[in-house]
Amino acid sequence: MKKIILTAALTVASLAAFGQGNIIVGNSFGGSGNFIQPIFGVNSNTPTTSVSGNPTGYTGTLPAGGSTSYAGSSLLQGAAYDFGFYAGPTTDTSLSQMSLITVLPFRTAATDRLPAGLVIQAQPSIPSVQPGVDANFVICAWWTGTSGQDTTYALAAADPNGQFGHSAVITSGALAGTDSNGNVFTQTPSTIGWSSFSLQGAAITPEPSTLALFGIGAAGLLLFRRRKQ
Repeated sequence: MKKIILTAALTVASLAAFGQGNIIVGNSFGGSGNFIQPIFGVNSNTPTTSVSGNPTGYTGTLPAGGSTSYAGSSLLQGAAYDFGFYAGPTTDTSLSQMSLITVLPFRTAATDRLPAGLVIQAQPSIPSVQPGVDANFVICAWWTGTSGQDTTYALAAADPNGQFGHSAVITSGALAGTDSNGNVFTQTPSTIGWSSFSLQGAAITPEPSTLALFGIGAAGLLLFRRRKQ
């Protein structure tokens, strides 16, 4: 009886593995036509609007023919920001229908230039899509908050102080892996086909030094008014 149960469990596990297609997730692929789509922070000129397009005016290797100016934005970098890959079958036509597949950290740089804005690649599976079948996906990015409380895009979007942005819905190529019929798909597709974007937020949070200067100025003004009285 135990052998039968064990065999059944192994069979189920094997079928589950066959039903998961793989994809390379990232925003920089040297072997895919030099696909580089860095992600930017909130634009100080338009803080409540997320803009997309190939950026211009930044040092480093960026896509040619950019149509969007990112002056007023900085490339995302460090642990305070997350890159989320949401995906599902092609019947999922909006972000709200998709599942969070993986979250990647942003690289860091000494200045506002590449590799800032880029992430470390990963190769996750999409459980609801078999190898050899296309999937839909959305690239998301967000600020995790003052205490790291915004662990998902949805939390960042619901946070009054949140900063967030995402790509359009993109259809991948056929996922790699072995399907339930034993067919092997060796060409692993990548998350290409989307454009750079910037985050949006309710407002730009002043730097601590700016807040300190504002406090000193306000205190001085209050003292001056009291002396006049």
